[in-house]
Amino acid sequence: MSFSEVLDELKTRIGISKVKVKFWFIEYEFDRTAFLQLPQIYSTIEILLRKLFIDRQIMWMDLTKEVPEYCLKSLEDMAELLDEKIESMSGKLSRDDSPVVVFLHEWRTACISSFKSLRRKRDEAEEHNTMTFGMDERIYPHEYISEVIKEFRLNTYPIVRAFIDMLEENNQTQKEALRIWYQGRKILEEEEKDKVVPQWKIAT
Repeated sequence: MSFSEVLDELKTRIGISKVKVKFWFIEYEFDRTAFLQLPQIYSTIEILLRKLFIDRQIMWMDLTKEVPEYCLKSLEDMAELLDEKIESMSGKLSRDDSPVVVFLHEWRTACISSFKSLRRKRDEAEEHNTMTFGMDERIYPHEYISEVIKEFRLNTYPIVRAFIDMLEENNQTQKEALRIWYQGRKILEEEEKDKVVPQWKIAT
């Protein structure tokens, strides 16, 4: 089911109490009230998508030609921004009940994990290059940056798509974010592309 179909079901069937959202790595269950409140915060979701996705090149650009320090700084800045957004929204929305707050926490976890992974791979590559200086065994940044960014998008694109799904169709931010989402998804293998599409369903 699509998000809009689930929302329509909630509006017309009073007996439904729970909704499930399945990412490839985890499944969440939320109360109907939390979902029915989402249309009331469309403007907030638009801001989140713009600040955390559309305006963040690391989320969708081809970064294989970038230096590790740029990517590390981008991931660090994003984690800090997510902290700010989580703190500001936690006073308005429950941590356990709101899909928005839960998904932001998941996004932040992915940022921190990718930051640590990229920093470790950079340090290992620099040590390797020092040890093999003058030999034809150099490890270039694009070799490990692409690996980390691919994993990062695999873990965050289901979240981004969930936020995109929450907005009304033909909303300008929704259309722009969806176009960029497809662009950034190209880094994934063909068999991985469907994995980053969240599955919405009524809990039974």
